[in-house]
Amino acid sequence: MSDPAQAVVLANPRADENEADGWVTCIVTDETPLSLQKFTKTIRKTTTVSGLYDEVTTLGGIASGTFLLSYLRKSDQEASETVLDDKSSTQLWDIVSSTSKRFLVSIKPRDGQVPVLSETAVKSDDSGALRDGSWKAMSENNNTTSGSAATLTQVPPPSYSSVANRATTRGDHAGLVNQAMTCYLNSVLQTQFMTPEFRNAIYNWQFLGGPDAAEKSIPFQLQKLFATMQTSQKRAVKTVDVTKSFGWTNADAWQQHDVQELCRVMFDALEKNFKGTAQDQLIKQLYEGTMQDYVKCLKCHYESTRSDTYMDISLVIKPFGSAKACGSVEEALRVHVTPETLNESNQYFCEKCNSKQDAHKGLKFLTFPYLLTLQLKRFDFDYNTMHRIKLNDRMTFPSSLNLNGFIAKQGNECEVVRRQSISLGTPVDSGKHFPRRPETSTSGAGAGTPAGLCSVSGDAAAAANDAAAAASTGPSASVAAGPDVGAAAAAAPVYGEETGDDDEPNYTYELLSIMVHSGSAIGGHYYAYIRSMETGKWYSFNDSNVSPITTDDIKKTFGGSTSTGTTYTSMYSSSANAYMLIYRRMDPSRNTKFMTTEEFPPHIARLVKAVEEEEEDERRQVEIERSHCRIPVFYRPTEDGQVVKKMLEAKHDVPFKEAVDIARRLHGLDIPAERCRLVKFDENYDSCECSYEDRDEEQLGHILGGIRQTYLFDLLLETRAEDEEFDVYQPNSSTLKVQEVYLEQNSVSKSVRRVRVSLSWTVEEVLKYMEKKLGFPAATTRLVVQKYAADLSMLQPGRTLNSEGFYRSAIVYAEPRFGSDAPAVFKSTDLYQVLNRHVNTVKWSVILPDLPSTDESAENQQDDVPDASKNGSTPAPLSPRVVFVEFDRRHLVSEFKQHLKQFVGGTASNQFRLFKIHGSGQETEMRLQDTMMYHSEFQLRVEYGRAVGVDEHRVNVSFFDPTDEVYMISLGEIIVAKGMSVAQMKDEVVKTCQEIAKTSPVGSDDKRHKHAVAVVDAPVEHLRLRRKNYKAPSTVLCGDLLVGREMAVYSGWEVAIQLMDAPDLFSANQTAIFVRRWKPSSHMFGPMQEISVSSTAVKATKEVLSQLSDIPVEQVEIAKAVGFFPFHYSPLEMDELNWNPKVTALDRIPISIMNDGNMLYYRDGKEQPEEVTTERRAEIERQELLRTKQLNRSTGAASYRRERALKIKTDSA
Repeated sequence: MSDPAQAVVLANPRADENEADGWVTCIVTDETPLSLQKFTKTIRKTTTVSGLYDEVTTLGGIASGTFLLSYLRKSDQEASETVLDDKSSTQLWDIVSSTSKRFLVSIKPRDGQVPVLSETAVKSDDSGALRDGSWKAMSENNNTTSGSAATLTQVPPPSYSSVANRATTRGDHAGLVNQAMTCYLNSVLQTQFMTPEFRNAIYNWQFLGGPDAAEKSIPFQLQKLFATMQTSQKRAVKTVDVTKSFGWTNADAWQQHDVQELCRVMFDALEKNFKGTAQDQLIKQLYEGTMQDYVKCLKCHYESTRSDTYMDISLVIKPFGSAKACGSVEEALRVHVTPETLNESNQYFCEKCNSKQDAHKGLKFLTFPYLLTLQLKRFDFDYNTMHRIKLNDRMTFPSSLNLNGFIAKQGNECEVVRRQSISLGTPVDSGKHFPRRPETSTSGAGAGTPAGLCSVSGDAAAAANDAAAAASTGPSASVAAGPDVGAAAAAAPVYGEETGDDDEPNYTYELLSIMVHSGSAIGGHYYAYIRSMETGKWYSFNDSNVSPITTDDIKKTFGGSTSTGTTYTSMYSSSANAYMLIYRRMDPSRNTKFMTTEEFPPHIARLVKAVEEEEEDERRQVEIERSHCRIPVFYRPTEDGQVVKKMLEAKHDVPFKEAVDIARRLHGLDIPAERCRLVKFDENYDSCECSYEDRDEEQLGHILGGIRQTYLFDLLLETRAEDEEFDVYQPNSSTLKVQEVYLEQNSVSKSVRRVRVSLSWTVEEVLKYMEKKLGFPAATTRLVVQKYAADLSMLQPGRTLNSEGFYRSAIVYAEPRFGSDAPAVFKSTDLYQVLNRHVNTVKWSVILPDLPSTDESAENQQDDVPDASKNGSTPAPLSPRVVFVEFDRRHLVSEFKQHLKQFVGGTASNQFRLFKIHGSGQETEMRLQDTMMYHSEFQLRVEYGRAVGVDEHRVNVSFFDPTDEVYMISLGEIIVAKGMSVAQMKDEVVKTCQEIAKTSPVGSDDKRHKHAVAVVDAPVEHLRLRRKNYKAPSTVLCGDLLVGREMAVYSGWEVAIQLMDAPDLFSANQTAIFVRRWKPSSHMFGPMQEISVSSTAVKATKEVLSQLSDIPVEQVEIAKAVGFFPFHYSPLEMDELNWNPKVTALDRIPISIMNDGNMLYYRDGKEQPEEVTTERRAEIERQELLRTKQLNRSTGAASYRRERALKIKTDSA
């Protein structure tokens, strides 16, 4: 979930896939004192410029004609900015390149005046156009250039008072900033904040600890958050302090959780913090109800009960085994209390009857809490697809809820009072409550009452109760047994009459909050619709956006789409619907109003004052940021040294010469300010772009192009000697980075000297200037340019630098003393040879293993580190195990290993392995025949062990057992060489297993050790070697195949060893097929087996299967398993396979078996299938779920999304 406070996606129309290039994402940032939040919209490239202005006017809430749009065009070489004409009919096609997917636009002041907000934007804060009241200085990714500096400087920075006044334009309530994926937390906190009883109780609690304890105190941080939300003028408040009190880190903010789970964990944490205080029983008093689980014998009416408490009620959308979903909360409540009938094999042992009897098992509500939480169980598991799904079925809920009929009547037998008296209540105004549900007239008892309301009294109730109890003794009474939810609920007994006793609690509720989940079972977004108990208005609390809503908006949360059960529509279908409902009991004696600021306890008043001071400081800091320029300033202490970075911060209106003095003092220089200057600098290219002559009195903001959060360039502080003058850096000039070549010593100077030249100069002019600046003789100096990598070329006399293709990152090598070494071909010179070796020499960081010697000898060897480079340079030890090694990257890895011998204790190069370490941390062994050029960008690591030689490969070996759930167990590695046979590879596998067998097993269930012993003990002819493709068994390798001839072995190649019951006689003209029998009469599978067939004929395969089973050949039916080994299918899916296709050969569609490792299911065509009842289906589904869970645990299979457990650390205050 993205944070709406950072980026608001206002629209996202999608073209079809063939028109994708016709759309562009327009990213709009604000560079005016309005400081509107960055927003985006995907629009067609056929949109005109004037149409773009209209879009920004509408979406940004800015009055037309009061602003300009500037288009930022970026390239590798430069960036440019163009102001767009608001009257232009030019299409974006003509502005944006055909391959561009993004279009960067910034809002600029027109004629130096601040843009005017439209009347709609000023009046409404829920449109998304008005941004954060905390007034951030700039958007975080505001990358623009200095194209309109003069215009920007005419706009004065906003005064503090204007910021404060603008901040009051927030809506009726403050929102909460989404830290990353904390929308679920925001929804719960906003609901609690809008609950008067909870908010007031939090205010009344008093914290007595110190500042350190306050950071970990959950109630204190809730106090601070609620007080800020109530009194702050910010549009959205941050929740970072609250999550810190939970003990969460930044990583926890990226974990999404369930709102019900959060409520339970948070309430547990609050109860621990409230112990020993006046709020000790707060959570129980507000959210806890009591219920009673019971089992009642239908013969003697003896009832066994157990009382318990609950914090919420989970209502099913679609009961287990039912094809129909509950249509309303009322219906789901009836299903919730409908007893299950225990009969037949599931009878209950009655202690009174001393025998098994039919019984009712269910629950009764004894009390309902003051704040009732109803969770709608929209997430379920589909046993057909074996995926988690979301149920988007329509479920209505009322604005007022009467639960008196669900309270257990305290009589002689404590029977359930199930009068189903749920009603909608009287609506107030449209938009504040739901409209009244239309009443229906029915004949008989209950006629004239609202739909869903049923009143039964007196003897009629008792008669109905007895009839219902008798009717519920059959199998149809179970909710899981019947497809009709309504029928199941109707079968529940109805007792008693509606209470009119004033002494009994009145459980009538009004709807307070609707927590909505928008998305699918894979992920989504939470937000809340909450009713203000002061005004009766409903608001949408969507993270930082809070806006009024209508009745139609609430009705949309009922849901409505129906899942068809397919993977796409159930697993990935997305819909926004109610997930959790909060009701408040309508009790005048307990209903309270929100505490006003005048009623705040003294400790809350002090807290509010402290929060206001913090906000005041923030606003002052924002104003400072909005009036100050912040830009990196670099300084190079020595000519060939590295630059030092400092951050320059100065007011935008200070003279440029004052900024130079600030930079001088920032870097701690004693040089007078008149001998210092700032120039435009590009750190990436280490190049000066231009200097600012005669602009000392100009404002800093003018020169930098305005106040921005980031700039596309930096500044470099330069100094000069007392008798020197600064060079003028023209835009068409560049800084040459010059290194001197010592031809006699076959080396290149490591120091870099810099000289400023014009790109329009000829080579002769450059040489004359270098003679003046660097002392190189112009007549005897050769210049060689390195444009990129190892591209070297001689600069030719008479040509300009521009014509030579010179650019900023190029390096120039100067050889000032050439004599007779001047052949016509540059690559034939000694100069080229020296430079070619220089540019191809790379410095590697090599991690070395611990030397196999004592610490003292190792230290001595480290002190005597030998030559580590081809050109005589010495390595620089970083630690006892890491060295820098320079080496020519054109040489082979085998040569590099020979060179490394001296650093691994003189170990032979074939006895240690060399790995390159990727950025992800993954390591790959380097091949001897490769050149070091392929590994220039990697850190290297040395490891003792048998190295892979030329024409050799390291192959991973696993043990394969098709009958085991964990069918692949890694055994280790073997090295195979070109010309090696399969029989020789088996011998190498046996040697590896012998080494494993010599070790002691790890634990009682060390399968690796057990399998290794089995391979060692087995006759070689009983071993089958086959390819392993990822996790699946593949081609069987015959004994006469040779590596490098019939078998193409490569890096990452894997094999599996398989133990056969008999000698393996498999030949190259056979195909190995896994087979498994399916028994429809019992919905059971036979064991996994493997057969070898010499013919592709289907008839021949059926003959083999007939011999393997007791099925006559003519009755054998086959079907190919689709998917990957081990080809698991649910028994309920077997009829979906393509049984007995009308083909005569295995290699024909739809069977298409042309290689080893495929699988066939087979069955007896005349076997009668088992009749699958609802109970049997449920049993099979439970078994499949259990098998899947066990398989995932044993194989480590990953789920679709792994979440961290939701935990809140508590420190009692």
